[in-house]
Amino acid sequence: MRPDAARKRGSIGDLKLWQRFDVRLTVFYGSFILVTLVLMIGAFYNGGVKIAMDGIRERLAGTSVAIAHSIDPDKLAQLRDKADKGTPAYKALFEDFAAISDAEKDVLSIYVLVPTEKPGIFKFAFDFVAPGKRTVAPADVGRTYDAQSNALLQRGLTEATVETEIASDEWGDSLSGYAPVIDRQGKHVALVGVDGDANAIRQMKRTIFGGAFLLSSIAAIVLGGAGFVVGRQVREPLVRVIGAASAISAGDLEARVGPMRLDEFGILGDHFDDMAAGLQERERIRATFGRYVSEDVAKRVLGKEGARMGGEVREVTVLFSDLRGYSTISETLSPTETVEFLNEYLSVMNHEIDKEGGCIIEFLGDAILAVFGAPSALEDHPAHAMRCAMAMRAGLVVFNERMNAEGRAPWQKKGMEGLGQRIGIHTGNVVAGNLGSKVRVKYAVIGDAVNVASRCEGLNKVLGTEILCTASTWELLPEDLKSQLSDKGAHDVKGRASKVQVYAI
Repeated sequence: MRPDAARKRGSIGDLKLWQRFDVRLTVFYGSFILVTLVLMIGAFYNGGVKIAMDGIRERLAGTSVAIAHSIDPDKLAQLRDKADKGTPAYKALFEDFAAISDAEKDVLSIYVLVPTEKPGIFKFAFDFVAPGKRTVAPADVGRTYDAQSNALLQRGLTEATVETEIASDEWGDSLSGYAPVIDRQGKHVALVGVDGDANAIRQMKRTIFGGAFLLSSIAAIVLGGAGFVVGRQVREPLVRVIGAASAISAGDLEARVGPMRLDEFGILGDHFDDMAAGLQERERIRATFGRYVSEDVAKRVLGKEGARMGGEVREVTVLFSDLRGYSTISETLSPTETVEFLNEYLSVMNHEIDKEGGCIIEFLGDAILAVFGAPSALEDHPAHAMRCAMAMRAGLVVFNERMNAEGRAPWQKKGMEGLGQRIGIHTGNVVAGNLGSKVRVKYAVIGDAVNVASRCEGLNKVLGTEILCTASTWELLPEDLKSQLSDKGAHDVKGRASKVQVYAI
């Protein structure tokens, strides 16, 4: 048995939840969908934010440019310090910026910065903070503003530009747009800054993310449910196929998958049932065939080799047995009774031969020809044959006692106590294989070893023994068996020019 055989023969109920195919399929499918959705959410969110941010930045750029164009540079030049706060020029800018702030709800503040002689350093010419939108006070006119670290703001002195990300300063978080104020001589005299509401931008991002997440969640639920349904659709036919396969492996060849849906699994189920029916028929043939020949022979013939003609030279131990007194008692039995009696006796002997790994070649009436070492190789076949002979003798004693106790012993009519047995054993080379014609074949062992075993069985009559083996068998026996046998000398046997040395037990 392979190390993993036990695992492979486990039932589907033994699987842990994470080992089940439908769960794995659902998890894999769901994970794939999840990754896809995450990427979709990211793409949708980034795309949505980019579009929205581009729109906000265009509005800021447009607003800052429009304000810059609306400012009179001459009036702006009048605003140099906080004392100018009450001038008509200041009031006019305040009214203009307040109107713009009311129209643009997301504008927090509008300011005008005038460059100084020092690069990156500006002064406020005007700062408007929308009421209620910011809690900080506007900067006084003339207040210095350090923009040395803000390259985009400095660039706003020469061209319209908008920051790409929300920035923070002492006035809070905002997204700012800048545009230059140009006088009649084309000189860039100031820049206009417009701060957009950072909270509105963040809320816009949250709204986009929420929409993306909601749509993706709905898609995940729908697709995850679809994955679960697909997994269950796969599991149901798999459970049926595995259940039928498990039943067949346990010996129930009548198990079938049964009708399934019209798809690949249905085709699989049909082919599986056809295979199971073939196995059942093959097993029936093997079981029936195995009653006519040895189980090993049946497996060999029904295996890859088939009933191929010919054989191979093998060293085997041949056992030949015959009943003593059978001819006498058979006179008292009808043909039907004779068959029943022989079947009962041969069943006992068959059991002992099978137990020792022997192969019955033929039943010759009450005689039995068996071989050890063919068709399947058998280590220490002489010892197996000798132990089998001893077990057959003991089995015959029990058989006699049972038949006497049940009053079914046919030998009692002849005044006999029971049947005796003669067994001859010889080890030698034979040709073992299929013998016959194209239309009828039998498994046989051919060779002198068979003849010697038969003659050895007959020699029991002369020596008054029950079990005889030749020297070729005795020499191969282990010491515990050798010590139980007694030397009966060398004897002439028919078909042999030289004498045969025999031993009895």
